[in-house]
Amino acid sequence: MHRVIFVCWIFLMASPRAFAQDNELNVLLQALKSGKEDTARISLLHSIQDAYLDVDNDSALYYNKMAEKLIDLLKAEPQRHRCYHAFVKIYHAKFDNEKALEYCLKGIAAAQGTGNLFDKASSYRALFSIYYNLRKRDSAIKYAMYAVDLTEKIRDTGNLASMYGNLSRIYQGMELYDKAIEFGKKGMEQGEKYKDYKGMLISMNNVGNCYISISQYKDAINIFERQLIDGQRYKRMRSVFNALMNLGISYYNLVDKENLHRIANQMRAMESSFDAGDKSGHSFKYLVYGYDGQLQNKFAEAETALLKGLSLAEADSLPSLSTIYMALSTIKYCENDFVKATYYDEKWSEMDKLERSEEMAEY
Repeated sequence: MHRVIFVCWIFLMASPRAFAQDNELNVLLQALKSGKEDTARISLLHSIQDAYLDVDNDSALYYNKMAEKLIDLLKAEPQRHRCYHAFVKIYHAKFDNEKALEYCLKGIAAAQGTGNLFDKASSYRALFSIYYNLRKRDSAIKYAMYAVDLTEKIRDTGNLASMYGNLSRIYQGMELYDKAIEFGKKGMEQGEKYKDYKGMLISMNNVGNCYISISQYKDAINIFERQLIDGQRYKRMRSVFNALMNLGISYYNLVDKENLHRIANQMRAMESSFDAGDKSGHSFKYLVYGYDGQLQNKFAEAETALLKGLSLAEADSLPSLSTIYMALSTIKYCENDFVKATYYDEKWSEMDKLERSEEMAEY
């Protein structure tokens, strides 16, 4: 009975909402026809979209589509690139890289039409990240070089740090760690110099991840301890969470029981501040809790945490999956449960082979 009532309620609410949305668009169109605040209205829609981004991406998409309709109606070409670039951000946040690519290419065309080099550079920066996410690394590097050349040429200082940070991530994915660290450190320097703290933190995170990848855990810890402080200072919770997660992994690999326990407790105290929709992040959070339990010889607690992470990772095939299998195998060996240890070993081996075959398929 409750389910029927719920479905009917949603159905009844859908039509008024759609009507309200259409009515709102009509009101905006009437205001625009007066010829007084047309571009201001489009800017308002963009501001609303910006406010919803990463909080309610469906609403962000809705308001940006409204902006696109008004731009088409009024042929407001100077506003078109901002609209297309907003679509790129929204679809990226929704993990729809194909749609993000579609609008990124439209954004480049719009920037070429207006001759705005700053808009063109922003689209190139987005484009190389999208190609990387689509596993098209040759294209990613090609457009990364375009982005670097153009961004440096026009001295777009507000975006240098983010660009270098994202380029660091690409080289890390290609296992070119010297290059990755070089660009990441460059991003850290430019971010600090031009007060682009978001870009600085992105670069910092990617440099730290490079050090983890090459097992230089003490260097990684130095980076992530700084990232933790700066993330809190500039109120970037994602950077704070990533720093804590990577510190936990680094301290575990150094078998530093006390510091790992400190970091795990800090994560527990801040749990309510973390993005509930970040399933990948939460699966790694449980991995850190599992590591903490293992080094504290609290194997039951460790297993409980790891199984929570596993349920998230298996449901969405998250990057943490193979690492969690390995951690569970270690726990079971510690408990002398060799049957389950072997089972998790085999699951880890399957994941490792799959990841390697996917890497081979890229070339």
